[in-house]
Amino acid sequence: MQELSGPRANVEWRILTAEVTAGDPNAVPTLEQQLAQEGAQTDFIYGDIHLVRDRTKTVTEVWVKWNPQPNFYSSGPQSRDYVLDRAFGRLLFGDGVNGRILPAGDAVQAATYLTGGGAAGNVPAKTITQMLGSVSGVQGVTNVRAAEGGSDGETLAEFGARAANTLRTRGRALTANDYETMARKASSAVGAAYALPAHDNNGRPRPGWVTLHIIPRSLDEQPLPSFGLREEVRLYIDARAPAAVAGLNQVNVTGPQYLPVDVRVTLAPFDPSEAATVEQAARTALETFLHPLYGGPNGQGWPPGRSVYLSDVAAALSGIAGLDYVEDLELYKNNVLQQEQLTVGPDQIVAAGQIRINVVVAV
Repeated sequence: MQELSGPRANVEWRILTAEVTAGDPNAVPTLEQQLAQEGAQTDFIYGDIHLVRDRTKTVTEVWVKWNPQPNFYSSGPQSRDYVLDRAFGRLLFGDGVNGRILPAGDAVQAATYLTGGGAAGNVPAKTITQMLGSVSGVQGVTNVRAAEGGSDGETLAEFGARAANTLRTRGRALTANDYETMARKASSAVGAAYALPAHDNNGRPRPGWVTLHIIPRSLDEQPLPSFGLREEVRLYIDARAPAAVAGLNQVNVTGPQYLPVDVRVTLAPFDPSEAATVEQAARTALETFLHPLYGGPNGQGWPPGRSVYLSDVAAALSGIAGLDYVEDLELYKNNVLQQEQLTVGPDQIVAAGQIRINVVVAV
């Protein structure tokens, strides 16, 4: 924050420095010594004080670092605090009672600034193909991996579920449900987490180990967490897991084991001219229904071991506009035709495989 500028900065910077550094006896002498040095340097920093001088060694600007806080409950009238509302993108300052008032006309400088589009930015791989500016020698671009990390603000229902789990865990991970709660709290990029107690990093049963499968928020058919996200979650869990687990590096954070489900369906539209539209709508409905995060009968994803029923797949197709009836519907696992139920292993999660759609037109 630029709190002094112009001639006033050169006169009052010592007073402001003593105030900000809480009377540090070395602050002013150190800055005076730096300002007296010859050379082209214009910026001098001591703690939270940043002085800017001109060519005549005159201080023209005084910047003070303000401190980020989760709220203003502990801020006094002169506390240089601010609150960043990440959900709505607002920067909040005090009212003079809880937190210092931002002086009118003062400049605000952000060292880092991050912004995004929420969950809409988690696009699948090879979706980004447009450059915002021209770069010599570059003909085209694409994203090799699916984008991850974006998340929308919590709904009241999501907040209610998280708040109850947070109060129950009290910041410590003991049960399998605790580890799942901690993983989702570690990063907003985690869309789902499933703990497998007493299994090591090779998937073998072993007491004292915890394997945590995490799914990043992504529209990719089979979302896989990056190394950075896995490490972020692991470090967060290690700080809150029992010493016997964390101290021996027995927390394994990895991606899920997906089971691709192949679907073969024959549809009949009301209007033959809308055959292509109905086919595309059916494909979208099936891909959404089989998505690990946003699919499932209730639209809340597929937990490990949840079987796929033919009746549920048929229900996902029933609401398609322009569809007259489903003539044939089959589920395949590993190229083997299933019956009314496709069984999923206890450590597997459903994902969309090959979807083959045939549209018949009545003559």
